[in-house]
Amino acid sequence: MAKSEAKKNPDTESTRKRCWQMVKGPLIRIVGLLWLAPAIALLWLNFKSYIVGAALGCHGSGCRLNPFSFDQATQSQRLDRRNHDILNALQFVAKGMEVWFMFIAASLVYNVAVRLAKTGRLPLDMLTMYFEFVSLKYLLDIVLKCPCFGRNKKELNPDPTPQNGTTGTADQSNTAQPNAPQATHDIAAGVLRPTDTGVNAEPNDNSDIGQTKRLESWLKVIILVFVAVLCLVTNLMGIATAVLALPSLQWITINQQKSIVFGDLISSSPPSDPSITSNCTTSALNAGNYTCTYALYAESLDQMVAGSLSSNAQQNSEGALQLPPVLQEGSITSTVNISGYSNTIWTPSRQLLRSFSADLTNWYYSVINNKKDPLYPESSRFNQSLQAQLQRTGPTIGILNECTKGTTNYIYNVSDNQQIYCFPLTNNTKCIRWGSGWGDNSSSASIMVGDVTSNNATLSIQVYATQQAVRLDFDSCASNGTCDWNATFSAPPDEDKRNISSSQLSFVYYSPTFAPNTTVFCSTTSYLSFANYVLNPSPVENILNLAQLEVLNDSPTVKPYFGMSGIADIHPDWLLMAWSVRTTHPVVSAARAAAVEIIQAFENWMRYGGGYRFDFTAIHNDVAMQAVSFITYTTSTAEASLIAQRGEELLHANPPPALSSGALVQLWTYGTTSHTSKLGFVVMLLGCVFVLIHTAAYVEEKKSLTTIVVAALRNGLPPHYPPVDEETGAPLNVTYARPKLPGRNSSFSFSPGTSPAGYRNGEPSKPD
Repeated sequence: MAKSEAKKNPDTESTRKRCWQMVKGPLIRIVGLLWLAPAIALLWLNFKSYIVGAALGCHGSGCRLNPFSFDQATQSQRLDRRNHDILNALQFVAKGMEVWFMFIAASLVYNVAVRLAKTGRLPLDMLTMYFEFVSLKYLLDIVLKCPCFGRNKKELNPDPTPQNGTTGTADQSNTAQPNAPQATHDIAAGVLRPTDTGVNAEPNDNSDIGQTKRLESWLKVIILVFVAVLCLVTNLMGIATAVLALPSLQWITINQQKSIVFGDLISSSPPSDPSITSNCTTSALNAGNYTCTYALYAESLDQMVAGSLSSNAQQNSEGALQLPPVLQEGSITSTVNISGYSNTIWTPSRQLLRSFSADLTNWYYSVINNKKDPLYPESSRFNQSLQAQLQRTGPTIGILNECTKGTTNYIYNVSDNQQIYCFPLTNNTKCIRWGSGWGDNSSSASIMVGDVTSNNATLSIQVYATQQAVRLDFDSCASNGTCDWNATFSAPPDEDKRNISSSQLSFVYYSPTFAPNTTVFCSTTSYLSFANYVLNPSPVENILNLAQLEVLNDSPTVKPYFGMSGIADIHPDWLLMAWSVRTTHPVVSAARAAAVEIIQAFENWMRYGGGYRFDFTAIHNDVAMQAVSFITYTTSTAEASLIAQRGEELLHANPPPALSSGALVQLWTYGTTSHTSKLGFVVMLLGCVFVLIHTAAYVEEKKSLTTIVVAALRNGLPPHYPPVDEETGAPLNVTYARPKLPGRNSSFSFSPGTSPAGYRNGEPSKPD
């Protein structure tokens, strides 16, 4: 009984309410500030691009795909289920933060209104903004309420002259015509008389009235813009939080380096770099002894030839696709790239493949032993990823080949040391200049395929490397040698022959076994470009460790890459290296598989023609590919290259191409790489700013709509007060009264603010 009376004791209940009023303010500030903790955490995670790993919510080897397992589909399903559960949970978290922020935003709008009401400058229509500002429709209302529109200017400066011819006197306004629009209100707002504090004092000067109205108009514009921005942020907060809270599955780059730039292609001189193979020495290469490549690359050429002929047989017999040959360098295999509809064959560089092989070795060490290598500082990410892709950018040499069976080549002597060699090809005759008298940087090499001491047939190969060539019609002066050769070679080539009229190789294949003057002529033009070398290191998905080429510019002569010439000048000794012979005794043993196949293809073409041409052309392509794959290049650091350019005052329009390297790994990560994540980042930042403003501007917790209605009902309009706008409540303002004692309830009252012309303190002015 005593407890029941205590509960009903008014003094006890009043004390309890006052205590709650004293505690509620700091508590709401703390609740608002606590929102900053998850918000700042999300901003930090995305700004730092925090990496989660191969799966969400777990770590270790059990949370990634085993790269050596053939059961990766089952592992992927297990990880997907876990990831979906966590992503769904994070969406609930995002919704919770959105609701949390809406509570803070509503409190902020209310407290801004309270601070304006303390000065008596809060228009009545802005008192309840905190109830409706979240609605997107309210944005339109804000625009319509802006004082910059004519309608609202009239609201802020109402015409005191009553409509329908009535005057401003109390009697006339009360006796208006029955049909005249009357000001009707759901609630009545009372008017406070001017106080000693002067808050609602009436200005006496008309200029003061106008200035006050202008200030109030600008103040309203600022508040409306503030609320409009807060409205947008509040409506976008849920989406922004979800975008930032949910990690995404992305490909990120690790172990990236861009400090190495391309220097020169060492193709116009004989091979001299011992790094081509460990069996070669500088002295042996300078002496023209290229047999040092036999141990590693003789069988490689034989394999390429066998693969090409096997693919041709599959195509002829089964209608299968013709597959390119595969070459191996270190732990990596690679093949050519035939870009688009072009006949140019882009060949990988063995020098780059050797570096690429080191990248693959690092991947194996990282995923098996988690071994750290200072050259690959971020390789630990391989163990956190779902997939990986190794990449390098480097040179590639494209070759364009054409072979034709003919009778003989024509040699025209212009002088003792000037000759013209003409070779009949498929559609025209190709002529080159030969001899020291021309002043060209030309060279040649001879190769004998087959053992000269045996009874087997031999194939003689003569290779000419020249700086220029011309293409002439069959019935032109090239058929009888009556051309003006100086004028012919000085004339610019036709546009369709420009790519095949500069540096190139000319081949003459001849076998004494057949009737005299039966030969094969081949023309090979080489181009320099650059490619992205891409490798999937997974032994399950790429058991051959096949590196693929993505050629960056398949028309280097039309669109020169980094200002370089697209034509590659190839020395014929690179063909000797492809056959692993020496310059002093360039004989290929008949025991070589490639030797047997090229002689057989040559004989079949001579005897039967037809489809055997493709076998011979394929072997010619394989030998040319093997030769250009050996070609080395120089590099330098980016800083050294820039210094050299400045020193020589050769600042080119295009910088040297960077030979970048790195790896792509697929994993779950945060970040701001997308446009939506950037927008979410900005929205979250604005949310943090508004929370801080709320903490600084907080006065009290927002009142309920019922409390405001009750406060309005306690007041009544004077009988002679001018009409009040039904939508905006103009010209009424709201005044806020805060008690001096803590824990007491504050209150709102409604005042006319600055009375319109013809009224003073809410009543019609009396003439002096």
